[in-house]
Amino acid sequence: MSLGLLFVAAMALLMAPFSAITWGWHKWTLTTSGRGKVTFLLMLTTMSYALVLSGAVTEALIGPSYSDRRYATIYVNLGLMAAVFVYSAYLRMSVRPALLAAASLVAMAWLYALGISSVV
Repeated sequence: MSLGLLFVAAMALLMAPFSAITWGWHKWTLTTSGRGKVTFLLMLTTMSYALVLSGAVTEALIGPSYSDRRYATIYVNLGLMAAVFVYSAYLRMSVRPALLAAASLVAMAWLYALGISSVV
């Protein structure tokens, strides 16, 4: 497997949550009741995704390589995405599939960040 193909696969993994988060916000605009908890879950997922993307660009926000702050940030965000996923599984709203997809894809991006942080 060439290095270019690995780069494309890594970028695809990091960009995959964007469509699910966008889908979730679109479903949110169509929802008329219970928007408070859905708004909170979508905000958590969006902020976590923004943080993982910023970590791919610079170390300033999630911490330098091999630091306790970096691993704490990764594990806290993994836990948050797991909680969002479990809570979203019990929602009976039209936004549920989008939230489930977004939380799982953002969690996979954090797992990728954990793997890269452990190897590099």
